[in-house]
This record gives sequence, structure tokens and C-alpha cells, in this order.
Amino acid sequence: MNIFQIFLLCLSITADGFAIAISFGTHAKHISKIGIPLAFWMSFFQITFLILGFLISKLVSIFFSSICNYISTVLLALLGFKMIFDSFSNKKENPNKKSIFLLSFLANLDSFSIGIASFTLKNSIFAICLISCALTILFTFLGIFIGRRFGSKFNSTITFLAGILLIVSSFKILF
Repeated sequence: MNIFQIFLLCLSITADGFAIAISFGTHAKHISKIGIPLAFWMSFFQITFLILGFLISKLVSIFFSSICNYISTVLLALLGFKMIFDSFSNKKENPNKKSIFLLSFLANLDSFSIGIASFTLKNSIFAICLISCALTILFTFLGIFIGRRFGSKFNSTITFLAGILLIVSSFKILF
């Protein structure tokens, strides 16, 4: 795999976090108050799952990779449906530390499979982690900015679209 393919791979696993960041941005009063913890936990779990997948791939690569893909797809799709449902309700919930932590964990389960694939394809896990972390931080802040910028006018529409994006990106894991 060349560096451009690694870049595209890392870009694809940031889509989940981008959708979550847009949704969180609709409720953000200050970008840094949500952006820093969200970017930290997104990057932390992405790197953790990439490395775990890379290290565990020797033991159970085929079995665990397929199970992890199905679990990730179901959880992220459910999260997307919840976001769509929330877009129709009038109540506004501010993101808290627990939701930031949990969503960061769930959104990055697919990174485990990428870690396994990087071992089997003999790719540099260091390059994948570095590029993935940089893109995750960039797209987290970009998503929060977009959500904050357009959230006051289009709050329910943005949350709805973020839910759709999360559902679509959850199914990309399977294919």
C-alpha cells in the first residue's frame, strides 16, 4: 500500500467521528470545550484499536475481524437511528463527558479491523496511526465548527444528516 492509499484508508475511518462532531457542534457554545475532549478520545481510541488489531492479528485475525465488523456496524447504525430520532424531538441535550467517551469508543471500533488488515498487508502501523490521528483531530474540529456554524439555523436537519451519514458509514465497514 502506498502513502496515498493509506491516506484514503485513514480518511474513511474518520467519517464516523466527523458525523458525531457535526452533531456535537450543533450544541457547542465553545468549540474548544467539546472539541478538545472529543478530538482526544477519538484519536486515543482510533490509535488504540489500530495497534490492538495489529498486535492481536497473529492470533485470531479472521474470526475476530468479522465479529468486530458486525458489532461496529450494528452499534453505529443504532447510534445513527438515535440521532435521526433526536432530530425530530425538540429537546436539546448538551454533550457530556460520558457521551463523548462512549461515542468515541463506538465510532472507532472499525479501526480494530484496519489494524488487523495493516498487519496482514505488511503496512506500517506507525504511518497509519500518525495519519489517522492527524485526520481525526482535523475532522473533529471541522465537524464541530460546521455543526456550530450552521446548527443554530439547521439544528434538526444537521442532526438528521449526521445520523444518515453515520448509518451509511457504519455499513461501509461490511463492504
